[in-house]
Amino acid sequence: MAANKAGYRRHAASVRSHEVKARFNDAELVRVVAAAQRDGLKPGAWVAQAATRAARVATGELRPDWAALQAVWEELRQLRWLAGNLGGNLNDVARHANTTGEIARHTAIVLGMVRRLAARLDTQLDAIDRELRP
Repeated sequence: MAANKAGYRRHAASVRSHEVKARFNDAELVRVVAAAQRDGLKPGAWVAQAATRAARVATGELRPDWAALQAVWEELRQLRWLAGNLGGNLNDVARHANTTGEIARHTAIVLGMVRRLAARLDTQLDAIDRELRP
């Protein structure tokens, strides 16, 4: 969620005149502060934003984009299959290194594939996070 200037929420069409007090234990507050920092908001602004979004989901006013989630799900399934294949390739590299004491010349290729896979997974997980985050 994009933060507004100085860590506050975006302006609303009407004045926000109601205030609700919330209490947290130490562990809960640590999580709230970390989430607020991740989103570039002050903790109070993050709590208000999360609460209003959760209320919209609970009342059915806001629903996840299921078509987008299905597309992300399919991509993750394919990435899981690719990760299994890369795991086999890494086992081959390790077996060669353990047997001969030398690193196979295609090790850099396999490592590049792993890095690209990790980047694709990060992209998909970020998409899921954006879609599901309250």
